[in-house]
Amino acid sequence: MDGCKVEEIVKPKRKRVVRTLNKQVYATPEFEKFWETITARTTYRVALDREKLIERSIESIRQAPPIDPIRIQITRTGMELTRGGPKGTIFGLRDETLKESYPLPDIVSQLQEATSLTRKTIIDILLGSNRIGDFLANPNDFIKMATEQIATVLAHTLIEGIQYEPIGGSIYELRELQADGLEEKDWFVDHLYKVTNTEKTDFDYVVWDSSVEWDFAKYLDGRDDIKLFMKLPDKFRIPTPVGDYNPDWAIIKGEDGAEQLYFVRETKSTLDPMKRRPPENAKITAAMKHFEAIGVDYAVGCPDRWNI
Repeated sequence: MDGCKVEEIVKPKRKRVVRTLNKQVYATPEFEKFWETITARTTYRVALDREKLIERSIESIRQAPPIDPIRIQITRTGMELTRGGPKGTIFGLRDETLKESYPLPDIVSQLQEATSLTRKTIIDILLGSNRIGDFLANPNDFIKMATEQIATVLAHTLIEGIQYEPIGGSIYELRELQADGLEEKDWFVDHLYKVTNTEKTDFDYVVWDSSVEWDFAKYLDGRDDIKLFMKLPDKFRIPTPVGDYNPDWAIIKGEDGAEQLYFVRETKSTLDPMKRRPPENAKITAAMKHFEAIGVDYAVGCPDRWNI
């Protein structure tokens, strides 16, 4: 309910600020080497086990919650005209299962469009699930359920068989980063962390999307062994079979006289994969393999364990 307050939706313009870019951060040879390393481009190939995909999809659809048949609710009401206006009274409610015949949608085509699987694979999954009766009783709800189950299984199966290989080049050139930094837009203050040690990052404010990110920015800002940290721009994207992935943070760590370490980190409220959405886990797993291929330390951190 707090999020629905008008001040959370309509905010005064005076509460917006433009972040100041620390140009010197991008201009050093150390940062150039760091950026070239963490933005190395890769390509991926996937080995898809069709039989395993069909088997897992069948099991997932079988275990999905029951689909209620289409029902019609009949409400019997009465209307009384009073001095204060009309007053309605409900005299009875009755649910009735729809028994009339109606045209069925093309479930195979719809699932094929949503998942890009072949018609034969989709038909094998549907027949193996033994739930065609649910489709006949409630086509729309069944198609929605089947699409979600197959898409989730497909994402996991693709990620399991994925392999990344470096191919040269950068996913986000340093010159692009510099140009975008100079065109920085304004932000609302309540989504910014004010940096104390401004020489350690590229802007005087860090944009955060959650309290976890705010805590992490403050944690990095206060550590002496963190030489640089930055929230990665939206254009920093890694291709995966389930959509492009934008990691959260890039970090340089090192004590005086010691070799500097390059980190890329994702921050979440928990390290338990079961408490995150399946597409998130699929992208994180793909990112692990991408960064492993280019030799960069990547991990997920949370307030209980930041993994730095």
